[in-house]
Amino acid sequence: MKKLLVSVVILTASFTSFAQLGIGTDTPEGVLDVVSINSGLIFPRVTNVTMVTSPVNGMLVYDKLNKCFRAYENGAWSICLDGGAVAPTPVVVNTTDGTTLTFMSHNLGADTSLDPNTPVQGIHGNYYQWGRATAVADAYSTAATNPTGSWNTTRADSGDLEDDSKTANDPCPDGYRVPTNAQWTGVIANNTISRTGSWTNNEANFGSAVHWGPDASTKILTLMGAGYRESSNGALLNRGSRGYYWASTTDGANANYMLFNGGSAFMHDTGRGNGFSIRCVSQ
Repeated sequence: MKKLLVSVVILTASFTSFAQLGIGTDTPEGVLDVVSINSGLIFPRVTNVTMVTSPVNGMLVYDKLNKCFRAYENGAWSICLDGGAVAPTPVVVNTTDGTTLTFMSHNLGADTSLDPNTPVQGIHGNYYQWGRATAVADAYSTAATNPTGSWNTTRADSGDLEDDSKTANDPCPDGYRVPTNAQWTGVIANNTISRTGSWTNNEANFGSAVHWGPDASTKILTLMGAGYRESSNGALLNRGSRGYYWASTTDGANANYMLFNGGSAFMHDTGRGNGFSIRCVSQ
């Protein structure tokens, strides 16, 4: 034990003096230089990033749920960084002019290793305020865990999302964007809708979903009834009874979104401060 304490003191003194630490090397080329030919560096592995207490800017963890690395900055965890699960095959549905639209098969922030047509908690994904690139909550944050750290009560400007081009505030990955009002309208008008689940309002209800396809028995584009986060304080509302999906299109001081429930699906507009789901469409 005495030898161990002496070694720790020497190592600490060396690190303090030179501001460099080498593991597997006597000549570190940075503040920390880890060298190995048969092993790797393991970051903290968390089941759910909301379980991390007192995160600070620059913190990096491995998200076991989404199988990717996530970084913390200014009150929120980033979407999955490169190195996550292989992107699943996108899905193709009809649209207004007889052509098709290609969507990601999962909500933004969902566990893409799960079946996109079987509604469970892992595929509900994240909630986003309109015109903000950072998620404000995920499917594992409850009504009692309001996302106050990343919540923004000031609405985004009209140009923060646009119909004609993808902006820097669009949270969708490369090659994808937030759908326009016209694109969502095309999905509703040119595909057959079917439903799964009880459509009851309960924060533990992750089983409600709508499916679009060429007929009622074919599930191609599945969207979850994930509810939403209310604009004034981020409170969780209507999980299991309704789904809310942003469009990039503005309407005065509001923004368009698709709303569906156990009996209908239609386009509407609302304040940009609400936290809704996002399903990205190919550019």
